Order: sequence, then structure tokens, then C-alpha cells
Amino acid sequence: MSGGARNRFDGQRWIENIIKERTREALERFPARERYLHYNQEYKRQEELYKQERAERDRVRKERNEQRNQRRAEARTKNAAKAQTTNESETLLSENCERKEM
Repeated sequence: MSGGARNRFDGQRWIENIIKERTREALERFPARERYLHYNQEYKRQEELYKQERAERDRVRKERNEQRNQRRAEARTKNAAKAQTTNESETLLSENCERKEM
């Protein structure tokens, strides 16, 4: 969906449409004349459910990103340790070569 100035995405409108649709679906159990009586209460309930779902998705995403960053940091330290050992062995070889030349 798009909206607003210059056809920009409007996330608030998108969320409201999702909640309205969920509210309409939940109110189908009531007769047509009673639906408007329960609309505000059901809308608030659906809004809270959506916020909880969103918070759970965000929590899972953050956890996954932290694990990914931790693996990357471990790989960096591992690669740094390998690079350091190779640099040390190259230094020792170069020192040995200089000693032989003397």
C-alpha cells in the first residue's frame, strides 16, 4: 500500500487496515445490529494483540542478529589469530635468513 505525499508508504495506515480487518473478522460472531456496540472494545483488543505479535517478532529478530554478530566476532578473532601466527612465522624465517647471510 502506498499513500501520503508523493506516493510514500504510510505504515500507520497499513497497520490500521490490518487491525480493522481483524476486528471485522472477530465481530462476525455477533448479529449485524450488535457489531457496532462491540467495535471499540474489539479494536483495542486486536490492537494489543498486534503489538504483542510485533514485539515478539522484534525480540526474535534482535536475538537472531545478536547471534549472527557473535558468530562474526568469533570468526574475526579466529582469523586474526591465524593471521598473527602466519606473521610471526614469516618474521622468524626472515630473521633466520638474515643470520645465515651474515
